Amino acid sequence: MTLTKIRMAFPATAVCVAAALGLGACSSGEGSNEKSDVQKFLNVLDAAVRTGNTDLRVAHLNQAVIDRYGEQQCRDFLAGQQDPTRRDRVKSVGKPESFEYATDDQSVVVAQALPVQVHETSKGRKGDRNIHLVRINDQFSYFIDCGGPLVRQ
Repeated sequence: MTLTKIRMAFPATAVCVAAALGLGACSSGEGSNEKSDVQKFLNVLDAAVRTGNTDLRVAHLNQAVIDRYGEQQCRDFLAGQQDPTRRDRVKSVGKPESFEYATDDQSVVVAQALPVQVHETSKGRKGDRNIHLVRINDQFSYFIDCGGPLVRQ
């Protein structure tokens, strides 16, 4: 899987996280290719979180995140988020839906977002959470809250 020039957002503890995946259709069966593709993507992303690979994480942020916060602010935010315990296990993948990426009193609706339920290990704690992913050019992207948004013009 090529990870360059793909923007994706992943959740961080105490940060509202969501990601969207644009698809014509998907299935949520246990053996589905979609679920497998999502798991592979999250494995790569989780490895980047564990090792502190900020470049990979920034490269996969959704463009809506960069537009809202700026690349440098997201880079600075992610640089402080290394977690050697980080793991996600995909429990289910739903059908594409509209997803509202809402942070800091701003929002944008993303069409064809893929809802994903994961069992997460983060900072040594375990629990379930829901995210959304977006597929762009056959790659996933994700959403996060990188702090204070850029000044609106």
